[in-house]
Amino acid sequence: MLGEVCRQFRIANHIKLREIEGNSNIKTLSGFEMGVNLSSKHFVKYLRYALNHNLLNDLNTRIADALINEEGK
Repeated sequence: MLGEVCRQFRIANHIKLREIEGNSNIKTLSGFEMGVNLSSKHFVKYLRYALNHNLLNDLNTRIADALINEEGK
């Protein structure tokens, strides 16, 4: 769920995987978005990016919405 939210955040803000990852190792980050790799270190990369680019409110809102929707299922 968290990886999917991060993917939606990235796409909505027109951010490339390379911008989040910072190097050519984007396969593991893509795996995180697809739910294959669940490492929290990848989530921290999205938090850091959002913080550095004044997008933290957007990311937090998306996470909160996803949690609320998940609870309602």
